[in-house]
Amino acid sequence: MYLSTLRSHIEAMGGGLEVISCFPDGTVKISNFAELGKFVAS
Repeated sequence: MYLSTLRSHIEAMGGGLEVISCFPDGTVKISNFAELGKFVAS
């Protein structure tokens, strides 16, 4: 399944999709796959 398809299904149910990568030093929330250079590290 494509993430765009999954996002569409979740949004149709009133939700939202978040993708978070987990690393030993912390996590990275990927906010837009079209612009991977923009992310929020926490």
